[in-house]
Amino acid sequence: MSSFEPVVLIYGSPADILHATLSLPVPSLFAFDLKSLENIVNLSPQMNQLYLHRYFLVLLQSIDDTIFHQLQSNHRIIRIYKKQNSIEQNFKELNQMANSFKQLTLDITNDIIQFLTHEGEKQLKLERISLVKIYYQQARILKEWMMTFFKAEPCHILLISLNSTQENLDNTQQGLQTICENLGYNSPIIRQFHDYLPSDERHSSLLPYSKLLFNNENPENICRMIKDLSPIRLYLYGNELKIPSEWSNLMIENEKELIDDEENWICFIENDFISNEIKWNFSFLFGKKWQISRVTPLDLNQLNNDPRFVSALRRSFLTYSQRQIQVTADIFDWYEDCVKKEYIKLEPKLNKEQIILKSKRRYYRVELIKARCVFSNLCSFEYLTVDNEKSTSITFIWLDELINDSTEQFKKIIEPFQWNFVNNISSCVSLIEKQLRQKSNIFLIVSGKFGEELFLTTFFLIQQVFSIYIYCAQIESNLKWSKGYLQIKGVYDNLNQLERRIEKDYQQFQDSLSDKNYRIVHQNDNQVFQYETLLISISEIDDRGYFSDKFC
Repeated sequence: MSSFEPVVLIYGSPADILHATLSLPVPSLFAFDLKSLENIVNLSPQMNQLYLHRYFLVLLQSIDDTIFHQLQSNHRIIRIYKKQNSIEQNFKELNQMANSFKQLTLDITNDIIQFLTHEGEKQLKLERISLVKIYYQQARILKEWMMTFFKAEPCHILLISLNSTQENLDNTQQGLQTICENLGYNSPIIRQFHDYLPSDERHSSLLPYSKLLFNNENPENICRMIKDLSPIRLYLYGNELKIPSEWSNLMIENEKELIDDEENWICFIENDFISNEIKWNFSFLFGKKWQISRVTPLDLNQLNNDPRFVSALRRSFLTYSQRQIQVTADIFDWYEDCVKKEYIKLEPKLNKEQIILKSKRRYYRVELIKARCVFSNLCSFEYLTVDNEKSTSITFIWLDELINDSTEQFKKIIEPFQWNFVNNISSCVSLIEKQLRQKSNIFLIVSGKFGEELFLTTFFLIQQVFSIYIYCAQIESNLKWSKGYLQIKGVYDNLNQLERRIEKDYQQFQDSLSDKNYRIVHQNDNQVFQYETLLISISEIDDRGYFSDKFC
């Protein structure tokens, strides 16, 4: 059963790629020119390739609009990341590349996780549980990698807007930057509170996998984590008549007395003219649920003269790494605890209604198979009268939706014959019928899904095939339905093993021709017995969903 493998494809000059400091958790390919780029994305899968590549394309160089449209319409390309875009921004598959390569890494990882999760959900609807688990496990591993790679990001000063405008907030942030530089701190990290909140427009890298955290954790605990990351918290006054952000309300409601904590220095601050009506009634207007009593603001321009602020700023630099490690560890512990208690489900489980529905589908599937097998003879040709004992003609057929060529070794072992490749059951049945009319002995390689369908819908026809080999990715599920059929020589997921088996059987067949003692036995009673056994085994299928609609 083929599955998708995400691959990051980077296009650009060697110099551009050299300076692209991307940390990628999945395989990556590089294209230095348009020809190699087009060759990669248009390359058809090889016969021994069990994974189908799906590309996340990073364009470090600009390309022609026509070529971009071609890439956009390529089904193998899931996302495109581009620095400067001269094309309209309404392409749903286009993500604007972030200026920071670290942010780009996070964007790509998140998109791959969403892609794997989406594929898992699609397979779950089709009840292909084994494939679903593969996709979910890959997504989980990427989540864990991302949580390790992206640590919680502390700050030295956190600005929380109360009833202030965004313009005043931005001006205050710039003023604080100047104050810190004048005090001798040239690289202070000053953040606004909304920087920690996940946004649909960007992936926040300040907290490991922040969307998962904000969607599942108690908001008060999230506020506590943010407070642990920001030892200096300044609440900004303004002239608005309400505090629009519920998160700002939650932060201030859980603050205790200001300025008194050694590890946390918190105060109200003003950087704009505040009307007396608001300044003197601030606690009455907004602070009815607050635990603090002193709400008089400090003037931003006088902050550098406050010894308590200077002392708190010095401590914030000394404890930066400690706070980062502490909060990151807390998030890891929270994640593991949620997984153990199944608040966050990493793998799909069928509920009671889904199990009942699955049983009904299995019942109707058996009835459908019975109906199909009534028409097992697809034409007037009498399969049971075939006698190939005296025939020396041989035909090699390969039925698979993806494979349309063989390796040189596969070609060599059947010389002077050649493989006949078909990609659908109808064409395969027609070819088998044609070769049987010519009394040819058929060697057939087939994918698991197509092999199953052949036995279910053309039962008596497939009995006339000399040797059948199942080549698939899921051996266990195909052993389930294929056991008991003499024509099936084996189920393989390794191309080399399949090659050796066919070479051995073909040699034995040639030896038997020279000895004139080979015989292909077709007994009607045995066929009826196998047909009845097939229907019985179908009715006893377990919950693994072997009758999937996807080829192997």
